[in-house]
Amino acid sequence: MQVKSNNLLPSEKITRCAPNFPVSKALDLRVCMKLITNTKDESHATVICKLIRESASCFLCTSFLSADGLEIILPPLLESIKSNQLDVQVISNGEAQYTRPAVIRHLGKVAELKHCVFKDNEKRLHTKLYYFEGPAGYTCLIGSANLTRNGLLENEELSVMYEGEFGSLEHRSIASYRDSLLKQMGVKI
Repeated sequence: MQVKSNNLLPSEKITRCAPNFPVSKALDLRVCMKLITNTKDESHATVICKLIRESASCFLCTSFLSADGLEIILPPLLESIKSNQLDVQVISNGEAQYTRPAVIRHLGKVAELKHCVFKDNEKRLHTKLYYFEGPAGYTCLIGSANLTRNGLLENEELSVMYEGEFGSLEHRSIASYRDSLLKQMGVKI
């Protein structure tokens, strides 16, 4: 696979797919990818908080949302809601052992933030998708880190961060998944 650097992120961009890699599965050439792990120099917390501050809208979907995770992400969320009129949607698991009722109540007190609790008798929400939009395009993280202190800072976690243009194959796929989750929960798109 040939790799070429780009100017969007300090990451790599695929310019040619490996032999026998289905074209429909190939990364769109308008997308940059970077791996995010929790290290002393960079963590899920630093990346997510930075994206919150720079975005016009964000969609945070996680299985586990804890009070200590909320302590990390809520200050930049409130700051950006106030200064940038950030549009925020949060989806978390509805089971009390994953997202405590006190956390749900706390989020409910932030009028500008839309929090949906995923409840499905047949499925458990296990998605970790953090999606952000700005004037130049979208950025999303898809991986293992929950919105807990451990997930954001301490655990060995891995997420793939994509940055790309609206309308790219990846953007359409991610936005479609996000919209399907919201529709399942009765949110009008």
